[in-house]
Amino acid sequence: MTKKISKNVKYTQAELENYTNVDGSCVKKMNTNLHLNILPSGLKNFKQSLLTLLSHKKVGSYDDKMEGIILDIHNVKLIGDSGAIRFDDPKIHLDVVCDCYVFKPVIGAIVKGTVRHVSSSQIGVIIYRVFSVSIRLVNKSNVKIEVNSEIEFRIKHFDMEHVFPYIEGELVNGNELGLENVNNLKRVKIEKEEPEDCKDEIDIIDLIDEIKEDELNESQTISPSKPKKKKKGISFKTEE
Repeated sequence: MTKKISKNVKYTQAELENYTNVDGSCVKKMNTNLHLNILPSGLKNFKQSLLTLLSHKKVGSYDDKMEGIILDIHNVKLIGDSGAIRFDDPKIHLDVVCDCYVFKPVIGAIVKGTVRHVSSSQIGVIIYRVFSVSIRLVNKSNVKIEVNSEIEFRIKHFDMEHVFPYIEGELVNGNELGLENVNNLKRVKIEKEEPEDCKDEIDIIDLIDEIKEDELNESQTISPSKPKKKKKGISFKTEE
């Protein structure tokens, strides 16, 4: 996610300001302090090294203090005129103050996104050109949404602390578009009946057993079994 935002997605200042001005966008502009550590080699071009470090380490990452993912950082200012060096670490530790544009989703917020995928069971939406949102549907027959169109949805669930953030939404007009509601979904219990073929199979087996029994009785009546002959052996006579 960090690589995707910092290298592939470039937000303009006007674009970020527009996000913060839209109600329910879940993008906040926060002025905060950040702690960084830079190698001595970065002092050669300190400004560029500092901005590169912020982009690589902070942009696109979840920040516990701000409780969201940083989209971009602007107006970076160094706090103080010196940095700290630890005896067991060659890096220079310093603090900066900056404006962070943070994506902080809220359950129930209505957000606009671009449709990237439509199937019979769900809609895939992209927001802020990087975050994927999954919207579940009952069926596609009642859904008239085209790919690359813009729709509004309500945030239903999210988990932003993983490498790939998970966001689940529901359509604002969900009842009209066939939105799946797991809590209210009623499942009909279907009683299984014994197939007719199985019943016929049981009758046939009984019939075969009766035929075998009749044949056995008939054979015993017509051709009775002959007594077994005694085997001839040699007898020995003992003298008294």
